[in-house]
Amino acid sequence: MTDSSHVKTFVVSRDGASFRTRGPERMRFPEGGARTDERGWSWDGTRVVVRNDRFGFYPLFYCSSPDGFAISNHLADLLPLASSRELDDPALAVFLRLGFFLGSHTPFRHIRALPPACTLTWEAGRLALKVEEEPMARSEAPPPRDQALREMGEVFQTSLKRMLPDSGERVALPLSGGRDSRHILLALRDAGHPPEACLTMRHFPSRRNEDARVAALVCERLDVPHVVLPQADRRFMAERRKNVLTHYCSDEHAWILPLMDHLADSGFDRVYDGLGGDVLAAGLFLTRRRLELFNAGDLGPLAEALLPRHERLGKMIPSEFIRRWSYERALDEVTRELERFRGAPNPLGQFYFWNRTRRETALMTWSLLARGSRVFAPFLTDEIFDFIAPLPAEYLVDRTFHTEAMALRYREAADIPYENKNVPVGMASLRSNADFVVDATRHFVLKPRRLRFLRESFLLPRMVRMVASRRYGTLAQDEMRFPIYLEQLQEAARGGQ
Repeated sequence: MTDSSHVKTFVVSRDGASFRTRGPERMRFPEGGARTDERGWSWDGTRVVVRNDRFGFYPLFYCSSPDGFAISNHLADLLPLASSRELDDPALAVFLRLGFFLGSHTPFRHIRALPPACTLTWEAGRLALKVEEEPMARSEAPPPRDQALREMGEVFQTSLKRMLPDSGERVALPLSGGRDSRHILLALRDAGHPPEACLTMRHFPSRRNEDARVAALVCERLDVPHVVLPQADRRFMAERRKNVLTHYCSDEHAWILPLMDHLADSGFDRVYDGLGGDVLAAGLFLTRRRLELFNAGDLGPLAEALLPRHERLGKMIPSEFIRRWSYERALDEVTRELERFRGAPNPLGQFYFWNRTRRETALMTWSLLARGSRVFAPFLTDEIFDFIAPLPAEYLVDRTFHTEAMALRYREAADIPYENKNVPVGMASLRSNADFVVDATRHFVLKPRRLRFLRESFLLPRMVRMVASRRYGTLAQDEMRFPIYLEQLQEAARGGQ
């Protein structure tokens, strides 16, 4: 299911000695928080010019050849236009282990994501790509940690004032049990613009539902209406829908689809999202051991520490593709990408910000939540990034920085707990597992074509066992995300291999 009103695709193709076009010849990208001067694409009759902002979080994909050029916010639109549907093997080697793509890679070798801070031009069959500036944070003399904690709340509050809602706008805020969305809620309330409602998703059974419990406590304290949305009934189909909507570039986000649909149906004008706050301000993925490896320059061992081997891939994927998508290939790619962040004050945070956050997490914000509303990301402003990104990793490695900063700025809410990550996860019902197996049988077993990227010996025993065991079925529904992805990738690449 694709909302065609959200999809924007522009195509230039050769027609004899001239070129013809299809789609909007000018588009300005959504504002979201980043400065948007001249951010978008334009066609003047002979030349395409595309300019991206400093962060480049809005997903855009392009392909080019001497005979044409195409750009779109929906990768599937480019598949019939690309010169080839050849897969990008090194990129997929990384994706199957990390769950996201690095840099500008996609699953397809001849389709690329638009980089941040760039100007792209295409004229007379020639493509040129120029990076305007170095977007990554570099070391500066930081304030003392105590001072940075005090200033963080004020900088965020001031920055948020640039994106307050207009009079009469209906505002919604997706609220979790964590820090980023709560920070936005507290800042909106302090600015005199609390949202009309906070929305919280229940999760699939393999993940605890602390978000709903904790968000309810926050909303009760702040006297903000709170809506808890149920999860989709059929996870298999949700995963398939998510894969297309997120451009075959994410192993996550199926759980958010009911919220996407609710926003599209409810008529909210503006939605705020905490994109980027976890990596920038809370030290997500940062550990002292990883920091020591980076500081010592041991990027090979660090890449190994970040890159899970996932031995199950050898059982899931035929040997031909295990060789093409090998661990060693993925290791080379991750090591090369880590090298880009040498010299950053928080190099691991920058690695995840410019890769996982930009290439995967941002898809939830711009490709899903933004389908029915204008979405704003307060952590993606120049003021916030330029304040937090230069802070040394030592300030963040214990993962308390954001919590402490919020407690200092919003003392009246400092005692409200955050999610408890030690709460046991739930279990899927036998009906849920049975529905999953029915859908899996339809797509894996009853299809006439052979599954090139998957071993039937991996799928069939798991499908049988899922029907008999709630606990096993709960875990298997998570594990089957990649088989679902690979079956769809085979279909998308069909005819181009």
